[in-house]
Amino acid sequence: MIYSGKHLVTGDGKTYIQESALCVDAEGLILEVGKTEDLQAKYPDESVKGEKGSLMEQDFQITKWCHRFIREQIKAGDICVDATAGNGHDTELLCELAGSRGKVYAFDIQDAALMHTRKRLEEKGYKAELILAGHETMRQYVTEAGAVSCIVFNFGYLPGGDHRLATHADTSIQAIKEGLELLKLGGMISLCIYSGGDSGFEEQEAVLNYIAKLDSKNFLVIVSQYYNRPNNPPIPALIIKR
Repeated sequence: MIYSGKHLVTGDGKTYIQESALCVDAEGLILEVGKTEDLQAKYPDESVKGEKGSLMEQDFQITKWCHRFIREQIKAGDICVDATAGNGHDTELLCELAGSRGKVYAFDIQDAALMHTRKRLEEKGYKAELILAGHETMRQYVTEAGAVSCIVFNFGYLPGGDHRLATHADTSIQAIKEGLELLKLGGMISLCIYSGGDSGFEEQEAVLNYIAKLDSKNFLVIVSQYYNRPNNPPIPALIIKR
């Protein structure tokens, strides 16, 4: 976690109050002191917590943006699905929020992704059912149809992995369809949708077209945009079942 605000700093035998940021590990050990933007660049996986919680002190990176809604959605004991395990960041969050009374499924088609996820969970003492299969088959493995609280999709490719092994429009849409059937009333799907570069635009366009046509009586669809950001920014979206 990166804490941004006023902190006590000691130097030259004196103690000062100074605007700064602290990067702190899970055990409360201070890893580094510096400017917020510098620490964010060096520790991109860490969320930022400001002294006053102002917008300037918050992290608007797409996964962190979606995590805000995921944190509000999931309660202890919930059933959750990480449809794209990747390096396990979302799986870890789901396990944290669902707790020991909950259940978390995580899907990926790459052994390396599940290996990274398993290691991350073991370090935190969390447990999840890790499944080496495409997310379009999730109904074969998730038996609690109509009871799932939250499903998370982070489309694209495994960070640091082979960019040729990426999600595709047809299987992604099938996975969303299956996810909608698994959700309970009030359940939510979080989508991080990428385009450009290795991802192209086909998947993004297909997913957005599909969710735009969902029956508004049964689903609320919210799509956000980084409206003035260049270079094909990702699009976060939420689907809530009602």
